[in-house]
Amino acid sequence: MHQGGHIVTSRGHVLPWTADDALWLRRAVEREGEPREWVAQALVNRWALLKDQGGDHYPTLASFVRAYAQPVNPRWFPGGDLHLAQLAAHAPRGAAHRADMIARAERREREHSTRKIFHAQTEAAVDRALRGPLTLPAGVTEYAADTASARRRHGAPSHIKQGGNAFWSPHAGTLYGMAPGHPTMATGRALRTAGVHAGFGVVVLLSLLAVPFVVSGRASRKLGRRRL
Repeated sequence: MHQGGHIVTSRGHVLPWTADDALWLRRAVEREGEPREWVAQALVNRWALLKDQGGDHYPTLASFVRAYAQPVNPRWFPGGDLHLAQLAAHAPRGAAHRADMIARAERREREHSTRKIFHAQTEAAVDRALRGPLTLPAGVTEYAADTASARRRHGAPSHIKQGGNAFWSPHAGTLYGMAPGHPTMATGRALRTAGVHAGFGVVVLLSLLAVPFVVSGRASRKLGRRRL
């Protein structure tokens, strides 16, 4: 179903994706919560944005997905630095809580990152994210579990709640309408468009590329997200 293709960004960059990229995207989407379509599209959008901004830390979509999505991120596996930091931070909560966090880390490595069979909703979400048409409101490249602590940590005063996740643009002062595919900007910034080449004449709205974007060495900043 996902043998490969490519995305053409608004700056004309051709970003190929392979069957392996699609596999890791499915693995992430399967565990990241609803709505799966938006999760998949936000991941692809953010990778495209980083590439348009000149970032080369994530040469493939799979490398980015594994850095951003906690369920498939090796840093959250047993022995990973983020997992060990979590254990240290939660030490006062006792042995039972520690055992639960260790069990979750083991599932990330042994189950979520080796999965080969997926729900139909996940397959459809990934196919739409890679081939279009997109339903994600323009400018959205971030998501996290919809918790107050996560929103405070990630500085997302304007966000959209859908399912168990909150979605937002990293740029302050941006608000989007709730209707998928029909964003309404609360502040004025020109949106750029990008085509997804897969035999369809679709047009996708990507992030606010005119806004300077700082790329760190890590895609994942969601230390407070709760995923099994």
